[in-house]
Amino acid sequence: MVPGLFVALVSSFALGCGGSTSPVAPQGQSGGLIQNGSFEHNGEPTLAGWAFGNSELASSARLAPSGEGAWSLRLDADWAPTLGFAYAKVTDVRPGDRLRLSAFVRAVQPNGDGGGIIAIVFGDSPMSPDQVCGAGTSESTWTPVSVEALVPEGKTVWVLLSSLHTEVTQRSGLFDGVQLVRLEP
Repeated sequence: MVPGLFVALVSSFALGCGGSTSPVAPQGQSGGLIQNGSFEHNGEPTLAGWAFGNSELASSARLAPSGEGAWSLRLDADWAPTLGFAYAKVTDVRPGDRLRLSAFVRAVQPNGDGGGIIAIVFGDSPMSPDQVCGAGTSESTWTPVSVEALVPEGKTVWVLLSSLHTEVTQRSGLFDGVQLVRLEP
């Protein structure tokens, strides 16, 4: 992850874009405006539809929340800032759309050392954002996380999933049931 994106992710929580670890949980296997939010197809793991900061830090994990199949995405942190992130471009949106990104996220390590961030990113590239709205958790149990944002005029929309950065200990996050939906006005 480039330093600008890391700074934007950190500062997005202060911007109050609507991030939460609220009870608004993802439902079922469909991803709405993104594909492959379950990281599996016909019971087999797949990371299709996603690009990565460093593909060596991304893998399929045979661990999923109840009702979400058998597989999830594992992102390992490599340093601070981390390249342990995944992203997907969103094409079927218009300026003024209100979007909700939701996912189940958890730390791999039982002591909560790890976890992840989900974010809606606006800009020409997810690595050089103009605006980031994100939410995250470091809980070691599957935690529903969601964030809402309004699509600005003239901006490309991206979904970003990221492990939490590290400087000393190994940190990893799991992601599943990722959905991006357009909310009714």
